[in-house]
Amino acid sequence: MQNQEDDFTLKNYERCIFESIKKGYTFSTIRDFYNKENLSKIIVKRHDVDTQIDVALKMSEIENKYNVKSTYFFRLHSKGYNFFTLENIRKVKKISKMGHEIGLHYESDFFILNKKDILESIDAEVALMEHYLEEDIVSICPHEPTRTKSFFIEGLKKWDLYNQIWQAGAMFLSINSVGVMGDERTYENCVALRAVQSTDGMTADWVDLPYAFLQKISNEIINNVKGVNRVVYDISSKPPATIEWE
Repeated sequence: MQNQEDDFTLKNYERCIFESIKKGYTFSTIRDFYNKENLSKIIVKRHDVDTQIDVALKMSEIENKYNVKSTYFFRLHSKGYNFFTLENIRKVKKISKMGHEIGLHYESDFFILNKKDILESIDAEVALMEHYLEEDIVSICPHEPTRTKSFFIEGLKKWDLYNQIWQAGAMFLSINSVGVMGDERTYENCVALRAVQSTDGMTADWVDLPYAFLQKISNEIINNVKGVNRVVYDISSKPPATIEWE
């Protein structure tokens, strides 16, 4: 695939699937991956459907031609689509009936800004999806908080660290911790930062970022993102930890 242009057209996407199968790779949803006995040459496929359900449906149809199954994460607060319209529910059900897994991409920022308990809100959204789709939702992950991610990624670029990293992100954790703001105790959210180096995604090592950089980013996030009082840095390699938090 060296001559293939680096774009995201559906034609090129189908070509990537074809070439991967030709090289002996198999595919799995997140749900089914944990039941696999032989983990050699398995690609765990996930799609974060942030803005367009129509494109997700077309991708699922391409995958179905090759008997490839993926996990599709949908947002219930997307600005690009209304998940609960009859037409969109039908499209998501069509994706599911082809054997793909449907997951929830929840919005930590939305819960925090509206002073909602994260775990209770996730349970409520899962119940809604299960009611309308008539299937179990088992794969759940956060949609990356835009402001938190921007502090981290832009900071990596400013400190000339960006090109040393294979993948990086910031995750709101679904736990609260005690902190102190001024003279008062707080009970707010924790953000985990993750940056790794890898060549193929099958194994990865955490990046030894400068302490001064981590201190600055931690302060920027806590001072500017409402509802956060603690920032941690993930120093787990793969294996045993995965690159992304699920």
